[in-house]
Amino acid sequence: MSLAEEKKSLALKQELYEESLQKDLVVLEGDYKKIGLWALAGAAAILGGYLLVKRFSPAKKPSGKKSYVYDQQGTELVLQNLPPQESPLVAKIKEHIALFVLSILKEKLSSLLKEPSSTK
Repeated sequence: MSLAEEKKSLALKQELYEESLQKDLVVLEGDYKKIGLWALAGAAAILGGYLLVKRFSPAKKPSGKKSYVYDQQGTELVLQNLPPQESPLVAKIKEHIALFVLSILKEKLSSLLKEPSSTK
């Protein structure tokens, strides 16, 4: 085998390896973009849920502090400082608002995952 033929065969092998590496790189790049998109969608869902729970949960929890009050006979009455109770109607309205916002968030995330090329 001559030197020129050997150079040609090595150049051909190099081109094949380069093409193979390019294809592998494109496949890996697509996989990483897909994983990143899923991670972003998951983080958005978790953050959205957390913000909704934080927004619609009562601001103050019972502190357990006791205050002492004396009546006219001088007997001691113990009162606990509790946050005001919200009505069941307001609680249901908050639940429905949270459900509505979560369904919108779900639709947006599913459309994002179905059409990733439209966000570019």
